[in-house]
Amino acid sequence: MYKIFVFSFFFFFLSGCGDGVPEAQSNFMKSAGVHEKNIKTAKGTGNEANVKKAESDALAFLRKTEHRADAWRATIDEISMRNEEIWIEAQQGRQKFRMRIIDPTVKGWANSRSRGEKIEFSGILGSERSFTLSGGLDEPEFTFFPDRIRLMSEKNPIEQSPQILQAALAQGEQKSLESRILGEIPPVCQAAVEKKLEPQNQASFSWLKKDFRKTGEDLWVYRNSVDAKNRMGATTTYRYECNVKVTLEKNGELSVQVRSIVFL
Repeated sequence: MYKIFVFSFFFFFLSGCGDGVPEAQSNFMKSAGVHEKNIKTAKGTGNEANVKKAESDALAFLRKTEHRADAWRATIDEISMRNEEIWIEAQQGRQKFRMRIIDPTVKGWANSRSRGEKIEFSGILGSERSFTLSGGLDEPEFTFFPDRIRLMSEKNPIEQSPQILQAALAQGEQKSLESRILGEIPPVCQAAVEKKLEPQNQASFSWLKKDFRKTGEDLWVYRNSVDAKNRMGATTTYRYECNVKVTLEKNGELSVQVRSIVFL
């Protein structure tokens, strides 16, 4: 099934190269064809390591965050309201685009669009957003803020305010970072708590009583409870507080350092 997804993805990706798309968009799709050829060649060797590397390279290409669309083309599938944003969902071949409209001066234009209208757009695509490997290979999806957009029947594009886009991108990056932080803190704190319990490795941590609080620029407090057995085999519930410092390293990785563990 996985191999079928790989083949079908690149077949559909290349099938969207017509319809008058600009050269850069066509070249982007042709680059996908290079990855498809590499995957086929790797499979021909019978070496599983070569296959995995070729497939990994293909996904890395899709998920690069530097992809820039300049006057790319697509056909509108759907217009929807997401919180205070208007999303224009469009497609070229089997490649999908979800364009987030947040500038109030552009929302009226976006809201009046219809399925089947052909548009031209520009902006940073960002990384492919499918959550599963098969989804990413079969129907790649890019969700992003277009900075310019127009109907093909219109002469001039309309633009979203650079200031509004910059603020939205910064907010999105901050939310993404905090989500990563909330995922990194618990296992580090749990390991530190286990070292303080006797006997070790007899602890069961709660998934329902987790609590996070930011106390400084890089400082967080994480609270949770743990059921731990003593030497006699009896179970006691402890509530604990874990104080950590979280820093973002130059390589993009997070460093979580436990400063103290306090049993409440």
